This record gives sequence, C-alpha cells and structure tokens, in this order.
Amino acid sequence: MSGGPPDANLAASFLSHAESRPDEIFLRLTNPVGAVEFTYAELRDLCFVYNAHFRAAGLGKGAVVAIILTHGVDLYGAFVGAVMAGLTPTIMPFPTPKQDKARYWSSHASCSR
Repeated sequence: MSGGPPDANLAASFLSHAESRPDEIFLRLTNPVGAVEFTYAELRDLCFVYNAHFRAAGLGKGAVVAIILTHGVDLYGAFVGAVMAGLTPTIMPFPTPKQDKARYWSSHASCSR
C-alpha cells in the first residue's frame, strides 16, 4: 500500500467522494413507517461536527475512541469524523433492552482504561 497511512487514505477518499458526488445517496435507513435517506454532503457535514467534538474533548492523535450508537447516520459520521481527527475509532455494540445494564457497562469498563 502506498500514499500514506490507511486512516489518512480513508478520510481523504471519503472527502473526495463527497466533494464529487455531494447529492448522491450514501445511506438509506428503512423502518416500518418508511425510509430516510442521507446524502454524502449530509454525512460529510456530520463528520466535521464529530471531528470538532472529538478535538474539543482534547483527544490526541492515535487515541482510541469507543463509539456506542444505534445503527444510523450518526454511527457513520462519528466513525469517519474520528478518523479525520486522527483517532482510532472502535464501534461497540449499543445496549439493548434484553441486556442487563450493569453487566453491559461493567464489561465495557476495561475499554476506557
């Protein structure tokens, strides 16, 4: 592989794609009521919001950031925004009503150390 670290390539590739196809559909989420679509431009804007949030939180390059969100556009925005900030994102499963909340959070405690 050439052209720099993979994280830089992912961010640059996404931004280039969003610039060349801003109105193209990136994600279509369906539910029993219908569907919601998000364009590359909308995702790009959301990525910048998450990028700024991570930087404002003082996270340094290479820091691991756990992303715990339901499946939706924010999950993608947070992941790519973290990569754009030079962070190492990891997607953790979102808790469900079937799970014991205390057990869920205690099992993830080691990730925040």
